[in-house]
Amino acid sequence: ERSAIEKILPKVRSIGYAFQMEILVHAKKENMKIGEVPITFVDRIYGESKLGASEIVLYLKGLLQLFFYNLVKISLWNISMFLL
Repeated sequence: ERSAIEKILPKVRSIGYAFQMEILVHAKKENMKIGEVPITFVDRIYGESKLGASEIVLYLKGLLQLFFYNLVKISLWNISMFLL
């Protein structure tokens, strides 16, 4: 729903692939209904994957931020200084 997106997106601080996890966390906190739409990925014929080491590091950093944010209830801004 558009209203759900408008409510959640301003709260999202993650970049890269981690933003998907953060959206789910915020939606769950708001008791929103979450659905899944399956997609099929096909192998690239041309070019290279954008998923490099830096994207993996950003994903793991985002995962840790969400974990500590939910476990200890401290802000994503405060925890980020410990992960630099």
